[in-house]
Amino acid sequence: MEVFYENRFKELGKRIKLTRKGQDLTQEMLAEKAGVSQHYIYEIEAGRKAMSIHSFASLTTALDVSADYLLFGDGQRIFDVDTPGSSQ
Repeated sequence: MEVFYENRFKELGKRIKLTRKGQDLTQEMLAEKAGVSQHYIYEIEAGRKAMSIHSFASLTTALDVSADYLLFGDGQRIFDVDTPGSSQ
């Protein structure tokens, strides 16, 4: 069972990294937007760290994606409203 969760963390980390890079964000930039440290982003992307619900919600908002997409690879972007300072 432990291997199952380890693989899920790695899959989640890969989706976060791909999404971040697709938006031309560095780990530092994402960390600032999500209110976490750059090292925390590194650990999540590497699949080494589990997230709290609060951190996960902050990342979905910072990356402008649905929770379903990050968790399962399903779903689409959900926040399409331009906000001050956004690069859309």
